Amino acid sequence: MGAESGMNSSVRDDRVALSDGAKALWGKTNRIDDSEWLPLYVHMVDSAAMASKIWDTWVPQGTKAVIVGDLGNDEVLARKLMIFMAGIHDIGKATPVFQAKPITFGPEAGSFAWKAERAGLPMIAGLRGTNHPTHPIAGEIILEGYLLRVRGWERKAARQYACVVGGHHGTPPDKSKIDEEKNRKTNVGLDSEAWVSTQDELIDFVANIAGIEEKEWEDLSERRFSVQSAVLMTGLVIMADWIASNSDEDMFPLVRTEPWADEDEDFFFSESGEEDDIQSWSGLRIRADRAWSCVQLPHAWVPEGIPSSCQDLFATRFALPEGAKVRPVQEEAVRIARDTRQPGLMVIEAPMGEGKTEAALAAAEILAQRTGRGGVCVALPTMATTDAMFTRVHRWLEALPSCDFDNEKTVWLAHGKAQLNNDFRGIIAASHRRFSSVDQDDVKQESSQNRKKKQIDVPPETVVSDWLWGRKKGALANFLVCTVDQVLMSALQMKHVVLRQLAMANKVVIIDECHAYDAYMQEYLKMALEWLGGYRTPVILLSATLPECQRNAMVEAYLKGWCDTEPRKASKVSILEQLRARNASNTHHINHTANSEMSCEKGTAEKLRLISNAYPLLTYTDGHETKHADVKPSGRSMKVQCRLVDDDDTALLDLMDALLVDGGCIGVICDTVGRAQHAAELLGNHCGRDCVRLTHSRFMDIDRMSNERELRDLLRNCLGIFRSRSFL
Repeated sequence: MGAESGMNSSVRDDRVALSDGAKALWGKTNRIDDSEWLPLYVHMVDSAAMASKIWDTWVPQGTKAVIVGDLGNDEVLARKLMIFMAGIHDIGKATPVFQAKPITFGPEAGSFAWKAERAGLPMIAGLRGTNHPTHPIAGEIILEGYLLRVRGWERKAARQYACVVGGHHGTPPDKSKIDEEKNRKTNVGLDSEAWVSTQDELIDFVANIAGIEEKEWEDLSERRFSVQSAVLMTGLVIMADWIASNSDEDMFPLVRTEPWADEDEDFFFSESGEEDDIQSWSGLRIRADRAWSCVQLPHAWVPEGIPSSCQDLFATRFALPEGAKVRPVQEEAVRIARDTRQPGLMVIEAPMGEGKTEAALAAAEILAQRTGRGGVCVALPTMATTDAMFTRVHRWLEALPSCDFDNEKTVWLAHGKAQLNNDFRGIIAASHRRFSSVDQDDVKQESSQNRKKKQIDVPPETVVSDWLWGRKKGALANFLVCTVDQVLMSALQMKHVVLRQLAMANKVVIIDECHAYDAYMQEYLKMALEWLGGYRTPVILLSATLPECQRNAMVEAYLKGWCDTEPRKASKVSILEQLRARNASNTHHINHTANSEMSCEKGTAEKLRLISNAYPLLTYTDGHETKHADVKPSGRSMKVQCRLVDDDDTALLDLMDALLVDGGCIGVICDTVGRAQHAAELLGNHCGRDCVRLTHSRFMDIDRMSNERELRDLLRNCLGIFRSRSFL
């Protein structure tokens, strides 16, 4: 849970010490009737407990470093702030407008407003059908007011933190909305001494759980809580809230409520032994430990056991054939990843077949270890290429050394037809077998320590986490293979974009075929790179045909984000205004240190010409600087001939016969589906139908996936002979 010292200071005889008014406020209902409920303070404790466990296990060190850096490199204070923000996120429910909400829908639906009223909190008539302000907005207003009034903060500093509460439903309210809702003091309870006192009591209650001391409040007020930290913190709060909001029996179930009978009856809780004890700290701890063991959120991946030799690294991770040598591009990528003082962006430009993907994965493992990232994201332009890459990444994952943690190799495939991918479905099935190997009936009776020991007995493997299942949560897995839109969406103003940014900030991000996007997508890619630069997230871009202007634009976008997050004093602009300005910006300016120095040197034109003509080429950033590495080609060559032939069946058959005289494999690309079908029929009759594979966009999804799988297997077999002589 939270800091033990903070908890114990508010505990007498293990009982939760809160006023009747604070205990009377509801946070969750069953949305059916008034037979079950969950007090607000219990949901606060549940959320704080999940936040502490998320911070201690799931959040990688590199992501923590962004928040810790804003707080004077005080990791203890950052953890306390995380627990506090998660615990306080629903403080907007401690208002008359929320407490008056009906339990279910319909004109005759009842509410729990009578509980607050009987506890001495005045309710206001006419609020039953009122939805303004919403509880996230009310919570931001209440927390900002608390920091101003009780802690003596300045308004700008208070807003930097309060915006996390306002955005915990996925959409941060703008300043005009906040200012408008501040006028509804009655709805928020700000004009009632009893309500304000109860709100302050609950905030102090959570601060005590987190263990925030008086001196630390002052330290927080003097720190610039950057937009990057606010985004990451909001994403973590959402995760804690989602877990704590699960009312299943083995998670955080509701409890029965009894109607008010007389003053001697405890109407808040049932005394049934079958229910959770939510009146004592020991009961709340048991509740949190049980839920966390059920969630099975994976530990952050911690790379270890990386061979010092580049040859050994590739041999162990990619099963090099005997005698195969690492290629120059791969060796240089590994060197840059190891030696760069402040690694950031790396752009690898090399011909097809030079092993860029393996170079990127090897460099990503090193960069993850150096920068404290907990996973890798590999993004590609199409579903077909993503499916092919998923198999390769899976093999690489299986070759990685296993850590001491359980389930750190969580993987997710993200595109519209992911459930049709056989490899992904196989991992899902294996994951279910793995988790079901733990006897759930025995688990409920075992201690947390014994439960963990029993799980470790199961052989480690790449898994799909149940909790990380879904469109919004899948990207939070430690390893993500996806279409590039999953990365581009981190630059959109959309609901829960903070979760996507948190997912990307946790990982080393690899974007393949980075040239293959239109002008519209390129703008989003540059914005995504700017955000990733702000998080200091290592990024590797791969391309065989990257225009120089496009490369420069992407490097500048990344460095703009990097430079904009340099440490400085508290900003005079609110976090939300910074976020809005950043997303609305269309023009990027940067102090490009390396190029500025080159422009002042003699022979600038010659140096730029050499860089422009170099191929293969690795471009990378070291802090603020941009550097280039001209790499020798591997020596592998390919002869390509282009010539026109007659567009008729006879010419096609004659060409096939001439090219296949010594055997081989040929791809025939047609410009229409009809022409492709005709060519397949023609060649099937000529060469044998078993020798021809037809694929086009009109196949049903499951047939298309089968066709692509057959083509990938065919290509893999063709490349097998070549791999025995040279590493791809």
